[in-house]
Parts: sequence; C-alpha cells; structure tokens
Amino acid sequence: MTRTLTIPAHSLGNMVASSVVQDHGYRPAKYFMLNAAVPAEAFDATQWNTNALNNPFEFEDWVGYPAKSWASCWQSLFPANDIRGKLTWKGRFTDVPQLTTLFNYYSTGDEVLSIYDNPVFNHEPTAILSCNLQQDDIDELLAKGVPALSNPMGSGSAQEISGVNAQDLDEYSSAQNWPRILEPKWKGWWHSDIKDVAFPFVRDVFDSLKGDNTP
Repeated sequence: MTRTLTIPAHSLGNMVASSVVQDHGYRPAKYFMLNAAVPAEAFDATQWNTNALNNPFEFEDWVGYPAKSWASCWQSLFPANDIRGKLTWKGRFTDVPQLTTLFNYYSTGDEVLSIYDNPVFNHEPTAILSCNLQQDDIDELLAKGVPALSNPMGSGSAQEISGVNAQDLDEYSSAQNWPRILEPKWKGWWHSDIKDVAFPFVRDVFDSLKGDNTP
C-alpha cells in the first residue's frame, strides 16, 4: 500500500500524533512536527540527561540526591517483568523516525518551550503502587508526574537525531517585515506563530510543508 497522507501537528498535539504512529499502526508518508512539546528523549534515548552536575533539568528539590532517586529514574527500580519499568519518556516514541518521514520544525525563540515547570509526583500516586497497570495508566503517570530529562523537540535542541529532518522556523521570521521585528524579547518565531501570525507572513512555511522544505 502506497503511503500518500501527510500529517502536521502543533505543540502538544505531537504527543497524540506520535502515539498514533508508535502505538496504533498509523503510517503517514510524512509527519511534520511544529514547535513540538515532546521531550527529545522520547525519540532518542541518548538525549536523556541524568548528569547531576549543571543539569538544567534537575529540580531544586533534587539537589544533593543521586540521580537514581529522581522521579524520572524510578522506572529503573522495577524488575524487567513489571510494566512500571516503562515509566520513562526515554524511548517512548523511538520507532517514529523509522515509521514515517519525520520533519521537526523547531524554534530557538519559542517563548513557551523555554519555560521549565516542576512536574513532580504527588506525595502518594496510588497507581504506582500497583503492578497491574495498562499502557494507558503508564501514559497518564508519565503526563502527570514523570519529568523529562531532555529539551522539547520544538526548542531546537534535538537537531541531530537520526531519521529526523530538522528545520529552524526562526529562519522564516528573520525578514525585515516580520510583524514582531521590534519586540525587545523573543524576537524569533514564537510557539503559536503558525496560527497567530497573519497568513502572508507564514505562507512560506505552508509552502514548505507541501514540498520544498527550505525557507
């Protein structure tokens, strides 16, 4: 069967699109990630950073504790036959770059993906006490309580992942007539510019999605 369908997804929508490809047998010809709010380690496990020295993903409450005690590393505490061993973003979507032609449209000027929150577990997440979990339960725990240890795909930090075609959206916002050219902060392509900026300014991006993937 010839794959001809192309899918784009923006921000957290890439979590849904990646899951459909990874988990449910969907095989688009091309998949365009726009400012993807998905950790790079989900596609490339080598992006997972457990270095306790100058680690930008180490929360204040973790300082002084070994990496194995971090919520992001709890999955290693469970035996191989325990589904809780999947409580990690590392490698969650590792097959996606091989299952479709993947394009990552990132922006180093993304004002949303540059903000780090502190998504740690609640004091007693009852679900983690059970080994009788389904993949949906694992995904819910990942979403609500397991911090990533890598930058978001859409922030531009994951340009060298095998099988991923990277494209810097800031190149599209460098023109002198860009509507936010005088903005003192975050002068580049913002997180939702694909829908918030008037079409004449972002037309080249849509043309890129159709064919030529250079600005």
